[in-house]
Amino acid sequence: MLRDLLLAGPDRAPVFSAEGFDIRRYRGELYLVPHAERLPGGPLWLEPGKPVDWLGQRVQLEPAATAHTHMPKIRVVARQGGERIREWPQGHSRPLKKWLQDKAVPPWERARIPLLYEADELVGVGQFWLSPKYSGPAPESGWRIIWGGI
Repeated sequence: MLRDLLLAGPDRAPVFSAEGFDIRRYRGELYLVPHAERLPGGPLWLEPGKPVDWLGQRVQLEPAATAHTHMPKIRVVARQGGERIREWPQGHSRPLKKWLQDKAVPPWERARIPLLYEADELVGVGQFWLSPKYSGPAPESGWRIIWGGI
C-alpha cells in the first residue's frame, strides 16, 4: 500500500481506502481523509439571523453598519463543474477549477466547497474567497457574509 502511494507517477492520484477513511496523495503529500458526509441537497438560501450549516461550517448574512434596505438573495450550492470566478469587478473571469488548483485545494475537497451566488454572479467560494460586495470593513452591498465553525 505504501509503495503504491509513494511510488506512483507524479501525474497519478493514488488512494488507499479503509473503513471510514482514505489515504490520498496530492502534490507529493499524503492526506488522511475521513469518508465524507453527504452534501446538502438543492440550494440553501442565506437570510439574516438564519445561518446555514454546510459540512461543519456555518455561513451567515449580516447587515453591515451601512446596510441598505434591500436584502440580497444569496443561494449556497455545491459545485457542478464549469463555474467561473471573477476576483475583481473589472477583471477577467477564469475557470474555478483552475483557480482552486492554483490555491492547492486537493481534488477531493473541491466538490465539497460551497459556492455562493447572487442571481448568476459567483460572490463566494467557501472560506477561500468573497466578493468585495460582501466582505471587508465596508462591504459594497451593505451586507456581510461571515464564515465560522459550528
